Amino acid sequence: IEAKGLHHILYGTTSIDLSALEQLVDQSQTRALGAMIHRYATRYADGNRTLREGLELLMKEVEEGGLDCLLPHKVGNLAMPRVFELAGAINRMRTLKVRQR
Repeated sequence: IEAKGLHHILYGTTSIDLSALEQLVDQSQTRALGAMIHRYATRYADGNRTLREGLELLMKEVEEGGLDCLLPHKVGNLAMPRVFELAGAINRMRTLKVRQR
């Protein structure tokens, strides 16, 4: 997972264009979004929760443990995005597969 500037994340081989997310103001938010997407995908996107439920659990985890809980080591270069930007970034993943409940 790599933040490529303010409006681009490379998630594996998937490129995520964040240029429509106008509220992003710093690359540290983009780095945090990449880490949050990965945490969501590995811990909360299990097919039993809605996107909203998973994001609420993720945001609670980050609020309680700080952004450093997303990575195996402390980096100090992450800034908290809003849940709207996180949902928007996930929505822009072209490899995303969803099902309606």
